Amino acid sequence: MTLRHAFFAAALTALACASSARAAELIVPVPGAGWHLRMDVPAGMQPADKAPGALYAGRADRFQVSAFAEAHEWCPGPDTNENIYACYTAILRKSPIADWNSERGNTAANGVHVMYMTRGEVDGKKGSAFNINVLFAHGGKWIDVHFSVAAPRPEDADAILAAAASVAAVDDGAPAAKAASAP
Repeated sequence: MTLRHAFFAAALTALACASSARAAELIVPVPGAGWHLRMDVPAGMQPADKAPGALYAGRADRFQVSAFAEAHEWCPGPDTNENIYACYTAILRKSPIADWNSERGNTAANGVHVMYMTRGEVDGKKGSAFNINVLFAHGGKWIDVHFSVAAPRPEDADAILAAAASVAAVDDGAPAAKAASAP
């Protein structure tokens, strides 16, 4: 390994550690399910107004997260990544603010990650957000954890990707982790 490669590896490690140092564990209860959602979110995450049916919504600066766990009568079919992706993207295609040309779906260890940009205007001000929805089935429910970062900058990518990769459904009987529960 050359000195240049060693320096580059050390810089990447420092960036990864700095990114994780700014993360906080979030536990989101799923009432009556016997399990909960666990994820790493930016430090300073504060509860925000929830959409109807949401288990949790939070905000930290430009970063937002919301979590849903629901039955899927609205979309028939099996609890497969392919079916969940097809059902979700059928809805996403109808969104007037989603930039469908930016949509990318990827299978990950914790389900399907759907990434896309949204663009809109509020009070005459144009804005954009980078979004990742982590979609998977667990315990008879479909899970949708939505992460977004407003006015995204290149340096935001690591944090939002790490948050998406950290999402997990955990049985309530599993060893307790150090975390504050979501309200």
